[in-house]
Amino acid sequence: RTDTGVCPYKIHKNTSGRGGPPCPPCDQLSVFGLFEIRKLFLDSSLAYIFFVIQNLAPHFAVPTAELLKAAILESPFYSDWAKSEEMAGLTADKLLTIPKENVLIFLENDVVLGVLVSSSEEAGLLWLSWCVVSPAARGRGIAGALIEAFHASAKARGVHKTWCDSRVGNTASARMLEKAGYVVVATLKKHWYGLDYLIWERLVNS
Repeated sequence: RTDTGVCPYKIHKNTSGRGGPPCPPCDQLSVFGLFEIRKLFLDSSLAYIFFVIQNLAPHFAVPTAELLKAAILESPFYSDWAKSEEMAGLTADKLLTIPKENVLIFLENDVVLGVLVSSSEEAGLLWLSWCVVSPAARGRGIAGALIEAFHASAKARGVHKTWCDSRVGNTASARMLEKAGYVVVATLKKHWYGLDYLIWERLVNS
């Protein structure tokens, strides 16, 4: 919660304003295990909903893989070759072989609405591979929440920089990354799968 009474992740409508009472949902935060954040938020009808950002658990592997597959298939920015190769590495079975701290999922009432996949730490760096949100849940700040959770986890692990790529021309991804504090440091021509990419980075403490 910010001091203006507005939830930074836009998950709910907060009725408290500056100088008013604290927003109870945003103040209810706990940390469990390696990395798990739980919060209660209010929806537009002021009824409580429950959302969790947590590491991937086995029983959520299938819906998480399906969400990633759907996002990759619908993307106009990747070739059939790129889609085939990427989906092959993101099946439910493959996701469960990734260290759990490298797969964060956003759950609302036990439904997977978003996922962020990263690489393992290498020389103080973490690579953000994928950040995907269900089409029905876009525009609610879920991607931003996942990225901030990713950075909190990175900081806890002693990482000093996170970095990633986006396809040239993917303005939605560019806006999301800029909002999350990333800056473009390079353009790669005819790189992975023969496509053009922007390379982004963010210092963890920035």
